[in-house]
Amino acid sequence: MNQQNTSKLQRFFNWGIFIVILGLIIWGLVAAGNKAPGQATNPSSPIALNKPISSADWTIGSSSAPVTIVEYADFQCPACQTYAPLITQLLAAEGGKVYFAYRYFPLPQHQNAVSSARAAQAAGLQGKFWEMHDKLFANYAEWQDNSDPTSIYLGYATAIGISTTTFYKDYSSTAVADVVSNGYQESVANDLSYTPTFFVNGTRIVIPQGYDAFKKVIDDAATVAVSAKASTTSSK
Repeated sequence: MNQQNTSKLQRFFNWGIFIVILGLIIWGLVAAGNKAPGQATNPSSPIALNKPISSADWTIGSSSAPVTIVEYADFQCPACQTYAPLITQLLAAEGGKVYFAYRYFPLPQHQNAVSSARAAQAAGLQGKFWEMHDKLFANYAEWQDNSDPTSIYLGYATAIGISTTTFYKDYSSTAVADVVSNGYQESVANDLSYTPTFFVNGTRIVIPQGYDAFKKVIDDAATVAVSAKASTTSSK
């Protein structure tokens, strides 16, 4: 190999290392942005859910389903926005197996995390939580860095067919603010540190990487739950 080719190869190698390092830095910054200050991202240690699903939760599916999934999320979290359509797809495919609940964990470093959660809660009081949930994630780029996104949320309220007057009153209320604040405090009390955090059948899981991995978690949990129920029934 001549000196010119060697020089080109060395430059290519150096650029390759630079790109890899840059990618790791970017990944680290994104991960850091989705966790509570001073906490680790997606640790593997098991944590039990400190509050079972109740009528106070926003849920999809049947409470008799063999698999319960509780998601603690932040509407301004990029990873939550990425996982939202995946969860929708999973619930459509695995609907009979899953009872799903969404809970608020608005991270303090996200300027519109609290306001977007209040928008979802206010819409929910008119029976349109999931419609606002979908609007917020689908239009994430429109409001995430807006210094005053209230008018945007009002536009979403109009789009999903609810009273904007009632929506604004609820959105601005202490009651709705308290629900969102309590969600954050509950998350911290459960020793949660990042979004999204998923609990499957009462135990926190490491975030599955993609649809197939998450589907396997659900299928495996359903198998275990059904087997355990059958064993309990047969022993009576």
